[in-house]
Amino acid sequence: MIIGLLFIDSSFSLAFSMDDLLDLSSDTYFMGEALRQARRAESEDEVPIGAVIVRNAEIIARARNQVEILKDATAHAEMLAITQAESVVGDWRLDDCDLYVTKEPCPMCAGAMVQSRVRRVVYGCPDPKTGGAGGMIAAFAMLAALLVRERTGRGQYIDVSMFDVMLSMLPVPAAHQFAGQTIGVGGKYALSGAYPFYNVYETSDGKFMTLGALEPKFWSNFCRTVEREDLVSRQFDSGVERESLFDEVRAIFKSRTRYDWIEMMRNADCCCEPTRPTSPTPIRCCRSSAVFRSMRRSQLPIPAKRLATLPASMSRTNGGSRRSSRSTTVAASTW
Repeated sequence: MIIGLLFIDSSFSLAFSMDDLLDLSSDTYFMGEALRQARRAESEDEVPIGAVIVRNAEIIARARNQVEILKDATAHAEMLAITQAESVVGDWRLDDCDLYVTKEPCPMCAGAMVQSRVRRVVYGCPDPKTGGAGGMIAAFAMLAALLVRERTGRGQYIDVSMFDVMLSMLPVPAAHQFAGQTIGVGGKYALSGAYPFYNVYETSDGKFMTLGALEPKFWSNFCRTVEREDLVSRQFDSGVERESLFDEVRAIFKSRTRYDWIEMMRNADCCCEPTRPTSPTPIRCCRSSAVFRSMRRSQLPIPAKRLATLPASMSRTNGGSRRSSRSTTVAASTW
């Protein structure tokens, strides 16, 4: 799953062209439908969040926050929309569906999207307080930096990368990967190799390039860059046509060296980057960037936020419950 950003405020209708609004298959149109649901929630004294789920350019689920009406803490717009969509599809897998929601999903909803295999998520505004797509981690980092400045007078450079945030949300798959095992999902989902637009390709010199052109604009940019605009409309081909597209994209990448691809894609906005095929590379990168800490002869993940002079760390004391001191209580209250 990838989380796309589409920032829309309450006056969104003035921020886009009429063509965007009349295109009934555009992100703008579907986000507008989600905003309609948000307005309904607001009229019912609910938190004004709305969501819609789209399949084959058709809305199959509409929902809004109903926590207060249903007296249910899990009745978020995204959760209700996912339940509706599963009923329509007749399956819990929504791997050919896109979800549009007016605010960055919370960790609960983000988890439900992962579990239901939603293909793509587009949200309106970020939620720095409880957002599950990085906003919450960034907010924690900013608070920690402010606290450090108050105590030391020194500023901080805050490092919050998408990789670190997502790794902290995937402890079980990460544990399998770093233990030398893999989870067999390759080729099954949009983000694990099921489509030509999101895959790894070998170049003519035996090296590799990644293509992550999930959003249609990135795929269009890629096709134009390689002078194959005839492939633009085939992004979501299925069956035999998809396998044929795979063969064509593989042949395109095999036509140049990795260096040539790097130069060609230097100014092309299509999410095409070089990579390395060796499996130890991700582990080395994680260790060098301090994503993991050695502890009791094991590699353990640290919190996703990192500050320039205040690296995150974990307690090295033995496990078990500990009584909080007065200073701990006071410090927590100041946060």
